[in-house]
Amino acid sequence: MTEEAGLPLPIRDALQVARGHPAITLARVLSHSTSSTVLETHFETALPSRWRAAGESPTGVRTVEPVYLTFRSDYPARAPIICLRTDFNRSLPHINPHDEGDYVPPCVVFGGVTEFFHREGLGRLLDQTALWLRNAAHDELIDPTQGWEPVRRDEVIDRLVFDPAEIGALVTDRAGFAYLPVRFLTINTEGGSPGIMVGVQSASPVRIRPATIVARFDGSVSDGVLSGETLAVVCWAGKTPSGALHVSDQYLPETVTTYGRLLARADAYGCGKPFRDAVSWLRKSSAGATRRFTYPLVFILCARRPTDVIGTASPFEFLAYRCDASFPGLLASGDVTPVQPVAHCHPVTQPLLRRMSGLPVDLVTPSVTMVGCGSLGSKIAVHLARTGLPPRALLDRGSFRPHNAARHALHPGGITESALSPSKARALAKAIAGFGGTAPATHDGDVLLLRPGTEDFSNAFPADQSLIINTTASHAVRDHLGALGNALAGRVAEGALADDGRVGLLTLEGPQRNPDTTDLAAAAYEELRSDGRLAGLDGLSGHPTRVPVGIGCDSVTLVMSDTRVSMHAAAVPQRLVTWMEGGFPNEGALHLGVLGDDDLSLSWRYVGLGPSHMIAAENDSTWTIRVLDRAHQRILDDITRWPRVETGGVIVGRVSPVRRLIHVTDVIEAPPDSSRSAGAFVLGTSGLSETVNAYEATGAGALWCLGTWHSHLAEQGGSPRDYATAAGLEGHGRRAVLLLIRRPTGYSAIVKSGA
Repeated sequence: MTEEAGLPLPIRDALQVARGHPAITLARVLSHSTSSTVLETHFETALPSRWRAAGESPTGVRTVEPVYLTFRSDYPARAPIICLRTDFNRSLPHINPHDEGDYVPPCVVFGGVTEFFHREGLGRLLDQTALWLRNAAHDELIDPTQGWEPVRRDEVIDRLVFDPAEIGALVTDRAGFAYLPVRFLTINTEGGSPGIMVGVQSASPVRIRPATIVARFDGSVSDGVLSGETLAVVCWAGKTPSGALHVSDQYLPETVTTYGRLLARADAYGCGKPFRDAVSWLRKSSAGATRRFTYPLVFILCARRPTDVIGTASPFEFLAYRCDASFPGLLASGDVTPVQPVAHCHPVTQPLLRRMSGLPVDLVTPSVTMVGCGSLGSKIAVHLARTGLPPRALLDRGSFRPHNAARHALHPGGITESALSPSKARALAKAIAGFGGTAPATHDGDVLLLRPGTEDFSNAFPADQSLIINTTASHAVRDHLGALGNALAGRVAEGALADDGRVGLLTLEGPQRNPDTTDLAAAAYEELRSDGRLAGLDGLSGHPTRVPVGIGCDSVTLVMSDTRVSMHAAAVPQRLVTWMEGGFPNEGALHLGVLGDDDLSLSWRYVGLGPSHMIAAENDSTWTIRVLDRAHQRILDDITRWPRVETGGVIVGRVSPVRRLIHVTDVIEAPPDSSRSAGAFVLGTSGLSETVNAYEATGAGALWCLGTWHSHLAEQGGSPRDYATAAGLEGHGRRAVLLLIRRPTGYSAIVKSGA
């Protein structure tokens, strides 16, 4: 006890926890130094009586098992190392890599031990150790129905990037080998230290000949980093003498540290002969080769398991190793040549990204076109690419300029001091191609010039398209997309920001593009007006806060922080991905996000929109009126209240004189002094001016009074009285005045141009 009193406090605490654990019958200090302290503990494994009489279980677990806990000098920053006796059964699963003859390190927790230790404490780590021993005794460390547990390589530093399915496609029923070209990166110019990343360039085997061997090993040093090309040797087993396929059905923990042990491991997996043949030819071919650097030579052993490997649909487990290859003198040290295990990493592919994002791997990739590759559009496009659902086409006529570095998703490394830089669309496409797919098609011309029937249009908006995402914040682009009508196969979504990034918007057209993107923009104005946010609003209303980025009238851009853009740019693609996975709604969708005063909380609300009602003015067919569902429903409600007489009120919305398009977004209830009869509706005046003025004040120039509406009891359009009324309204509206008539089965309209 006197010796224990001199231990560091954290070690003394650990000793007390061990002595208090119900499964531990003994806990004592085995050794102590400035670098580490080792505790020896004895775990009661609670074997059944029939095994207890024999002294051990059929798997070799004893009645009492010694477990050694090594506390390094930095404890409790790192968890203790847990090891079992040196002669513990190594053929069990869930054993970590180690050298033969060493103490056996069990894998007692899923994930990092240190993280588990800090989260749960030493007591729970000892609980896991006791559970591991019990499961080992009963041969229940894995559930066979889940598949084959891969060899543990949790602490291995070197990584090899390859697609198991591609390597598996090389394997035949006949034993063999293949050489694959790989790229490598290491922090040591001698190639001898950990930290090497190797990536299989192609699963297509290459032929090795003396005349070409030098070209297969090449490298260069830049900033102290050696990178270049090397080879991976893939070997697999064939059939046994009985004619059956060789199956490796024994667990072998990772104990390979030399070339001799690697040969023995290849023999155990049934691929010893092809392994030796591959190395023999490689040594013969490189006999006269001379290279400047030492290169990582990779070996991949294919072990055929009795069942599919967990997490895969294949029985092949691929175990990779590397040794340092020098020329001349490849493997000159023979069996004692150091060999290190190499952990496997999946390459960046869309299936991997989907799994990481919680999406089905077999999700049909929607055909998406991004219109706009600026700050918001680039972030949305990259988010979609990271989920394994990249856009197929990118449209933006803009170039990448220095000020884009403030908010754009792309790294500013490619920005030059010149004002002109590569096309945003092409630069973004190149970045997206890095996420495991082909680069999206690009169009860096003017979107407004894309016309149906042209090749550029078909490339930008293919016939199998399901979604167009517009992030340009351009009225002209929105109007153009709306005017294309059925020429677009997909529905248009729009993402936009306003009020210096305090307001975010996401809209989605309804089925058959009704309501369309222009309807939803008008509805968004109405929602913002109702919230009191249109007055003084930047962005959507056409009066954004701007900052100069050069000289000239076109050298200005919006003021908005990258953090605010990013807040909305994360929410918008999340909603889009949810639609892509679960299906698009059967109505138009409007999501409105508002940043709180704390500059942290972001609140989104949803508004669903039914189809809009489209009307050609009966007195001038060049004008189109679109009655939004909100206004339509309120008109129907009013008619329901007055079923036997004509009724009416005031209509509000906005007008596009360029497209000769009127959006009716809402109605204002008729004043109380209005007159209703079976033959006529007369709009009253009591408080009307005040109500209209109040509406237009909150409309802030984006929404205003359009005119009036009234109902007809019979199926007839504008009457002489209606036309006389419309003529009297001429000159009193902004851009155009509308007289809207609701018939029993539809609408009629009379339009007069405004002043």
